[in-house]
Amino acid sequence: MFVAVLAFIGMAAAQEAVEDPTLKTMTKMARGNFNCPVDEVDVVMDQKPEKVGDFLEPQHIRSHIGDPSTLEWAHIGQHFFSDIDGRSEEKIIATPGGDLAEFVLALSAFEEETKTVLDQATTTGLLMDYISTMSRIKFYFATSEHAFDNLTSAAGCRNLDISDPPDEKKAQLLELVTDPANVGSAHVKFMLMKPDEYQARADLVKMGIRAFHQVMWNKTFDGFDKICYIMLKGAHKEKAFVNVQTGQHCQDQGLAPLISPQTCYNSMFVNHPEAVIKFRAELAHFLAKDNKPVAQAMITKMNDKGTVQLAKSAATLLQGYPVYTVNIKLSAKK
Repeated sequence: MFVAVLAFIGMAAAQEAVEDPTLKTMTKMARGNFNCPVDEVDVVMDQKPEKVGDFLEPQHIRSHIGDPSTLEWAHIGQHFFSDIDGRSEEKIIATPGGDLAEFVLALSAFEEETKTVLDQATTTGLLMDYISTMSRIKFYFATSEHAFDNLTSAAGCRNLDISDPPDEKKAQLLELVTDPANVGSAHVKFMLMKPDEYQARADLVKMGIRAFHQVMWNKTFDGFDKICYIMLKGAHKEKAFVNVQTGQHCQDQGLAPLISPQTCYNSMFVNHPEAVIKFRAELAHFLAKDNKPVAQAMITKMNDKGTVQLAKSAATLLQGYPVYTVNIKLSAKK
C-alpha cells in the first residue's frame, strides 16, 4: 500500500504508480520551522465501538501521537488539506474530500447567498482564479486505485495518463470523472450519490470535479503545476475516526499538527475540524470579494453544511468503529 502522485508539477502519470519525491520537498515549504508549544495529549472517546473487536483504543492513539513537543506543524494558510482517508502514508492536515470538496462547499454557499447558479465555465474560471492567488503550495484532490481502474476501463484506455490525456479523450473523460463509480474520494462520491442529504447541488459537485481536471490539463495556465492529484492504494482498513483539535494559542497562530493516519496498530480516519474553519473563511472572502456581509454569511453556511456532511460521511465510513477527539494543548499548569 502506497501513495502515487498522478499529477504534480506537470509530471508523473497514473501508470507509473510511484511516490514523487517532489511532493515531499514542496510540502516542507508549508511546514518550515513552524512550531506551537504543547505538552499534553488528551484523547476522548466520543462514540463507542459497536460489534467490532479490532478497533483502535485510546492508548493506541496516544502512543501514535507520541511526545507532543516533537510534533510537526503546518501553517493552515500555506498547506493543502488532504482527504481524511486512512490510506495516506504522509503526515497530513485533513478534511473530508480535501481541498476540492471544500471548494465545492464554498461554491454551494456562494450560490445560495448570492441567488446565482454557476455554470461550468464560471466554476472553472473561479478555480483558476483561486489557484492563481492562493498562498497554498498545492491544491489537493484524491482518487483510489479501484476508481482509477474503473475510469481507464470505461475510457477504453488502460494506459491513460490522466494528468495529460489526448485532446480527443478529454470530452469523454469530463463525463466519466463525475460518475460515482470513478470517484475515489468516498466523501465526494457520497456528495454525488446523495446530494440532498449533503445539501449540495449534484451538478455543482460535478462541475467542481470537471474544473479540477480542466485546470490540471491546461498547461498554458501558470497555476496548473499547483494541482496535486493523489492515488490512494489498497483497501480501507481504518479502525477509528479521529478529530484533531489544538489549544487556542496554536489556532491563533494558524497552525495545525500534521498527523499520519497510519499507526503501528491499524490506520484511522484523520480530520482537523478546527483548522478547516480558517480555510473556509479564506474561500468565502475570495468568492465574496469585498462584500464582507456575504463572506460572513457564507462562512456560517459552510460550517453548518460542513458539519452535516462530516456526520453523513463518518456514519457511512465508520461501520461500528469508535470516534475520538484528540486535543493537543498546553497543560493548565503551564
